[in-house]
Amino acid sequence: MRLLLCCLLALLLPPPLAHAGLDLGATRLIYTAGQGSVALRVSNPDAHPVLVQAWVDAGDAGALPETIQTPFVVTPPLQRIDAGRDRNLLVRVADPAALPDDREVIYRLNIVEIPALPDTQGARFQVNTHSRIKLLYRPAGLRGQPGAAPGQLRWSLQPTAAGDWQLKVHNPGPYGVNIASLSLEDGARRLDLAHDYLSPLADTLIALPAGTGIPSRALKIDLQWIDDVGAVHPLTATAGG
Repeated sequence: MRLLLCCLLALLLPPPLAHAGLDLGATRLIYTAGQGSVALRVSNPDAHPVLVQAWVDAGDAGALPETIQTPFVVTPPLQRIDAGRDRNLLVRVADPAALPDDREVIYRLNIVEIPALPDTQGARFQVNTHSRIKLLYRPAGLRGQPGAAPGQLRWSLQPTAAGDWQLKVHNPGPYGVNIASLSLEDGARRLDLAHDYLSPLADTLIALPAGTGIPSRALKIDLQWIDDVGAVHPLTATAGG
């Protein structure tokens, strides 16, 4: 039903002249328990109007919005943004009982732009851009400070059943760690790892690239982490075996 509505509304939009994509007012949102809602500013720099659909998922990027159930709702879930204008997306908690009270938890806010495109058989719609940004829910009264979390991480190396290696990161605190970049230095080798968040009160396993071989037992960790205001900070640590 939602997909059909998108199709019908997209038929009302004129064809685009040039496409630049939506501008989002933040790269992540932090929702502290007790807030009525948290807002994301969405701007349309293009010379034509677009439809914007938004929803929250729990980590499955491929899940269809109509199949997803999370404690959050986005208002409005579908809206038109005219050329050169901006609008707010409001995210609020609809089911507080489904959220933990002892740790931060991560969800993803999806923003899809739906422009209208002409073809030989008339107007049709196309999903042009799909952005996903972090939505962090933070219960009230958590111990400590989020900025202290990176320094509390514990790093170690583990072999896998397949004979490769993985990095184990233990986060003992209630705050997650947002990652800008993560790499290992093993002698003359530098291994870049793709990971963007370390969950709180949990162990995270990050696979080393296949064929890495047996790394040394004292790898240097280079972490660039992101604080609540978006500033990036360096941290160096050692991963023991």
